[in-house]
Amino acid sequence: MKQNKLISSNLFEGSRFMMPQHREAIYNHREALNKRNPPTRDKQLIEELSRSIATALFCELSVLITVFTPLEDKRLEGKIERLDKQQRLLKLVTGYGEYELIPLDDIINIELNQFPSEF
Repeated sequence: MKQNKLISSNLFEGSRFMMPQHREAIYNHREALNKRNPPTRDKQLIEELSRSIATALFCELSVLITVFTPLEDKRLEGKIERLDKQQRLLKLVTGYGEYELIPLDDIINIELNQFPSEF
């Protein structure tokens, strides 16, 4: 007959728990293992991205931007409102009153929509 862990002579056998600090440390370690390095961009890709940004600003087209994040790529859709060259930020209006500030170095791809945006 199998003995119950709580009845056995070892008191600590049945009390398996994890402290919140240890759980957080394990979670942070797993995230660190899944982090990716940013992609390298050549001059041709940088020129293509800048041309797409200029076209979207001038023609007021909506865009679909793929942004690099350490865990996974994020896709944002909206209208480019402003380009700050000093801080290297792009202001993308994603909805009425909602916007995202995107670092230019994190942009992987920009797709232009052929129709003007409704934002």
